[in-house]
This record gives sequence, structure tokens and C-alpha cells, in this order.
Amino acid sequence: MAPTLRDIAAKLHVAPSTVSRALSGDHGVGETRAAEICALAKSLGYRPRPLRRLINHTIGIVTVTPDGKISDEPYQTRLLAMSMETMGEAGWHMLHEFAVRTSPELPAMVRENLVDGIVFSGMPSPELCKAIRRLGIPAISFNDVPSRCGLPCISANGADSMRKLVDDLFGMGHRNIAYVSSLTTFPSVAARAEAFEDATRQHKIKGRTITTNWIAIQQGQAATRQIMARRPHPTAVIYSTDRLAVGGFIEFARLGLSIPSDISVAAFDNTGLCASSDPAITCIDLNQGEMVARGFEMLRGAIESGEALEPVGISVDSSITWRSSCTAAP
Repeated sequence: MAPTLRDIAAKLHVAPSTVSRALSGDHGVGETRAAEICALAKSLGYRPRPLRRLINHTIGIVTVTPDGKISDEPYQTRLLAMSMETMGEAGWHMLHEFAVRTSPELPAMVRENLVDGIVFSGMPSPELCKAIRRLGIPAISFNDVPSRCGLPCISANGADSMRKLVDDLFGMGHRNIAYVSSLTTFPSVAARAEAFEDATRQHKIKGRTITTNWIAIQQGQAATRQIMARRPHPTAVIYSTDRLAVGGFIEFARLGLSIPSDISVAAFDNTGLCASSDPAITCIDLNQGEMVARGFEMLRGAIESGEALEPVGISVDSSITWRSSCTAAP
């Protein structure tokens, strides 16, 4: 079998896009590294494949929402902003569209042949993913699973950080912890909920999960009221997003409870809300910057090499940012 760009990249522990740029004489690759790549390619008998078409150096971002309208979800907004920044710094262009989650319709930018690759955020329909694969357009999906969409998927590993957070709260004396989860139809969200149940079960402590159908502040308030309607009250509450946590802050204040002296609060996402709240919220950072960087590198490599992407799952580590909303159990 003839060697491919990926074979050369694997031997030198570099990205396929780096190999492609070196072989095309791109000055963005260092002289020594480029010479090493060219020498190996020659020794392996590598022959470039003809390009399918001209490259526009443009990637399309498709944000998938229930109704195909503008999302006010901070996580999605920040993912889009980071994608724009990452691609712009590399000299690439970005187009953006919204799509209905259940729709099989191809985005206009694909129908009009305006983009070289596609990034999905928000779980596109399997029918849409199948149509994209059939066209041979390089595509990836964030926070999805290959078994559902048939595409390479890059997800934040929030489950391990959830376990670590519960472990640490247990070490601080908390024996009754609640979790307010967003919809577990998203694989990454379901994994966090399972990790919470596993961790509380392992420590043999009370662990209660409330699931909301949306992530607005009002849902955080309603879920917190549900939690506090039952006794004994938890000494710590973890929220699936920072907005839900802000809803919790409002309800705890209404109940006359002080954070963190009466109850500790933690959340996911680590957007600006977490740092600017009073007290600042302990958060699990889902490392969106790393997700975007790896996704762009995968797409760029496939676009420049003309080679198909395998439907693999890639996990990006998350981390806990400790702030003043958590302390020892009262």
C-alpha cells in the first residue's frame, strides 16, 4: 500500500497538515523539520494525490439548536468565538450558520460549495451527518459520539473532573451533595451525571440529581427550590452550567443562606459569570480552547491532504478552578 501523509506524520510525530505544508514548500514549517519530512517522504516513495478541488481556506461552523435560531447559551457562544480566533490566527476564514437539530437539510454554505470543511456544535441529526459523509466533506462534531453521527468527535472529559470534584468535596467534610443537570440527551452531559452518581455511591454519601429541560437562570432557581424542599438539605450543590448556578445563588439568598459558609456551590463551563459572581464560583473548565485547536488541526490536515477522516472519539481533559464558593462543610 502506498504511503500516505498520515504515515509520514506518524513516523515523525507531527500533524498531517505539517507534512502537507512541508511537501508543498510552505514557509510556515521550519527549514530543518521541512527537510526531514521531505527526506522521509522520498525514502518511503510517497506520491501526492491530486487535489479534489481548489481549497478556499474556509471552514463552516454549524451551531445546532432545537429551533435553528440564535443560541443564547454562553458555552456555544464562546466555542464560536474561539473557533473564529483560532482560524483567523492561522489565516483561514470562517462561515457560520444555525441548523435545526432534527433537520436533515444541508447548510447553505455546503450546498453553495463555499467551505472546505464543517464543524458541528450541538448534535446535528444523523441524517445530516450521513449527507455530509456522502459528499466527502471533511467534518467533525463537538461533544458528540461517533456511533451516533459517524464523524470524528472531540469532547471535553467532564466526567473525570466531576469525580475529582466530588472526591474533594468529600474530603472537605460534605456528606450530602446535590447535582443540577441539564438534559442528558447530550452524551457529554450524560457522562457527567453518571460520574456524579458513581462518585457519591463510592463514598457512600447522599447524592441527589435534579434534571432541568433548559439552562436558563430561572431553571436553576426552580431546581434549587426542589432540592431545598426536602430534608436533610445538602451542604454542597453542583450545577451543570454557570447560569444554573447563578439561579442557585438567587434562591439561596432568598432562603437567607450564605455561600459558602452555609452551602458550597460549584458549576461547569467556567465562563465570565463564574469569576465575576460574588463569591466567585468554583468551576470545571471544559477546555474549549484545546477542543477547538485540535478540531481545526484535524480538519486542516484532512482538507490539505485530501484524506478521509476516521470516525474516532477524542477526549480533551478538563480541570477544576477552585474559587471562594466552596469551603468545608458546616
